[in-house]
Amino acid sequence: MRNRLKSLKSASGAWDGAALPLATTLVGAAALLLERSAATGVLAGLFVLLGALGVWSGLRRGRAAADAARLAAEHRMLRESVENNPMPFAVYDDQDGLMAWNKAYEATHAEAFRRLEPRLAQGRLHYAELIRVTAEATLPPEAVEAHIAQRVRQQREADGVGVDREYPGLGWLRVCKFATPSGAVAGFALDINELKQREAALKAQIGLSEALARQLRELADTDALTGTFSRRAFLERAVEEFQRSRRYGHPLCMAMLDIDAFKAVNDRHGHGAGDQVLARVAAVCIAQLREGTDHCGRLGGEEFGILLPETDLAGAQVGAERLRMAIRDLAFEATGQTFGVSVSIGVAALSAGDDTFASLMARADAALYEAKSSGRDRVVLAAGA
Repeated sequence: MRNRLKSLKSASGAWDGAALPLATTLVGAAALLLERSAATGVLAGLFVLLGALGVWSGLRRGRAAADAARLAAEHRMLRESVENNPMPFAVYDDQDGLMAWNKAYEATHAEAFRRLEPRLAQGRLHYAELIRVTAEATLPPEAVEAHIAQRVRQQREADGVGVDREYPGLGWLRVCKFATPSGAVAGFALDINELKQREAALKAQIGLSEALARQLRELADTDALTGTFSRRAFLERAVEEFQRSRRYGHPLCMAMLDIDAFKAVNDRHGHGAGDQVLARVAAVCIAQLREGTDHCGRLGGEEFGILLPETDLAGAQVGAERLRMAIRDLAFEATGQTFGVSVSIGVAALSAGDDTFASLMARADAALYEAKSSGRDRVVLAAGA
């Protein structure tokens, strides 16, 4: 900018330098006329005035030419900057008519420019026409008009907020439009394909991390041998169900199950046989439960907890008896022998005296102890239930 001002000043100085000798000559000629006669004074004055006007007019023309040259150069630089910008740029008038654009903008809407070339030649191409070509090629027919109306509304809002859009063959561009003081709308776009790739990679990484976290959570929540909930996970869910049942006054039952004479199984048939018994008993428990409602967890050793939400004591007793009989029907083979097992089950229903889940669980455990001490292989209901 400073260089252009310097050039303009030099051009103006050149005109001033040329005008000075011319003015001196005119004044000298006027002086000669005055020496010859006074009558020629008026003529001399006119001669000087005309000369001065000529000099002033010449200076004005020279400066105007310099200004015009400067403006032309600036316009050319601006046009070249816009035209050769690799990012799309366009200007629409206050009637949504296309006024100016660069090659990148034309490439972005290549098919639309090709099909609308007659309209473009007439200088009557409007934004809605441009959008319609792409919409009809990419959207269901019933969605075209609504899409065009939305895009035109966004075009007129021109709030300067970037909007990410995907274009066929170009990928993702962030389009930003803003209104000019004259009512026109200027818009430009930035290539954000690399950003989108990074976002996709980050999203994929987050997905993998979340999947890994779920797997780790499932491992922590699951007893590896039996596939039931671990003690911690079971108690967490049991407390949640207890609080929900207390809050809404819904029924809830807790059953404690223990495999009878399990130590004898390990002693007679080995720990491998014991593991087989634990796994198959747990499988029967899971199969007997309502999926997504009831919960079963291994509380330790051969002891399991079963939580029965939305179940009263009578229903829990029926379910516990069915479970006991199903386990009695199991047959195991180890050390060349076939054997079976039985289970004892204690059941307690949520009552007004149960302030915590621990209280409900303790009553179910007491019922289990009674079942074990009174002969095993039976279901006992907790006292005071």
